[in-house]
Amino acid sequence: MALNHTQNLSCQKLRLSLGIATAGACLGLHAETASTNRVSFINDVIPVLTKASCNSGPCHAKAGDGQNGFQLSLLGFEPQEDYEHLVKEGRIRRIFPAAPDRSLLLLKASAGVPHGGGKRLEKDSAGYQALRNWIAHGMPRDDADTPKLARLEVQPGRKMTPINSKQRLKVIAHYSDGRQRDIT
Repeated sequence: MALNHTQNLSCQKLRLSLGIATAGACLGLHAETASTNRVSFINDVIPVLTKASCNSGPCHAKAGDGQNGFQLSLLGFEPQEDYEHLVKEGRIRRIFPAAPDRSLLLLKASAGVPHGGGKRLEKDSAGYQALRNWIAHGMPRDDADTPKLARLEVQPGRKMTPINSKQRLKVIAHYSDGRQRDIT
């Protein structure tokens, strides 16, 4: 198993190789929020959108022409552009800070209104709450003090498994401020 990452606009590019299969994704990854409950766009919001497949090819990724005029970068590789699309397009239709639960982003993701992609988030899920908190806190951009992903650790680091067997992996994110988090 080979693991490497590089930084691109504060978005971490991860490439994971297991034998002959290789996968890549952009991971901003959840960082522990500070005592101010500040929510990071790259560390908290982008991972939720990626896990829910919102920024995948057939959904809202630019690579697939997006859906209904809403386009995000494929797997969150351009978080600065994604911020602009979420916050500044749609005339406050997608994001409604005065009443976050009325934001189209949350209504569609939780199937509160019809959504061609179906239900992507449960209202009581950590992902829904991360998006809601980000909206409620005024959709902050990340600043220079936002912790950056320094490295990823995959556990077990090295293990031989029989053909056709399964192995559960644990992924630990290590951030520039010394914190670490299980982001499996």
